[in-house]
Amino acid sequence: MVEEGLKRAFVGVQNDFAGWKDPKECPREGRGEGNTGLSVSTKAIPGCPLSFGGCMCSGGAGRRGGTTATVLFVDQPTSSLLTVYVANCGDSRCILSTNDEPFKDLTIDHRPTEPRERARLRKCTREGIVTVATDRNDTVRLYPGGLAVSRTIGDVALSKAAIPVPDVIKYEIDLSKSGVHRFVLGTDGIYDATETHEINETVRAQDAAASLSPKEMAKLIMKTGLTKCGVKDDMSVLCLDITVTPQDKGEKEDTVRVGSNS
Repeated sequence: MVEEGLKRAFVGVQNDFAGWKDPKECPREGRGEGNTGLSVSTKAIPGCPLSFGGCMCSGGAGRRGGTTATVLFVDQPTSSLLTVYVANCGDSRCILSTNDEPFKDLTIDHRPTEPRERARLRKCTREGIVTVATDRNDTVRLYPGGLAVSRTIGDVALSKAAIPVPDVIKYEIDLSKSGVHRFVLGTDGIYDATETHEINETVRAQDAAASLSPKEMAKLIMKTGLTKCGVKDDMSVLCLDITVTPQDKGEKEDTVRVGSNS
């Protein structure tokens, strides 16, 4: 239910802001064209915290731009379980560290070179919808437009190829076990400059992972990216901690704290 709602929310944003009139224009992966079930507004999930990785503008005809988006949605289906859903469209990324273990990728970048995306785009190229080519900097892009990602919200001209349907990853947290689950959401400027293993090396060098607050972690990752690339191009980062502290027997309920900083 939540996975479907998140997917509908993403397509709802495309409908609302990018001017789509017909939901059939958004073929859902694996279902073929004409899946009208995706054509609803973001109200499918009240308060859905959409975090855009770029800028969408509509200042007039022909002035529409696209964006990537990564959303983290927390649900508690039972008293003993917390479920975190991460929906990703494009190349903004979410990584996770549990109990100060090294970060690992939760999302996969949607780029034309990714094997699954390459297979999906092959049909589009055969039908003449899009051309996939390498630019002079050896970056594989979609034309017309020159998109370096294969899924976006708002790129209407390429909407049959660069679809707004996200991948949704589910991560479950057992509330009977103590733990700190740290999620870091960042735009492509962060992760183009700093790969996940480099973030782990930086944190390990600090020798203070457990003592870094979400705000301090976000600042550290931002500083690492800026030091490496030297430019502030599309660099945003948000760090979220979900801390679980089970109560002793006889206590009324467990404690779950959520804290974030960007």
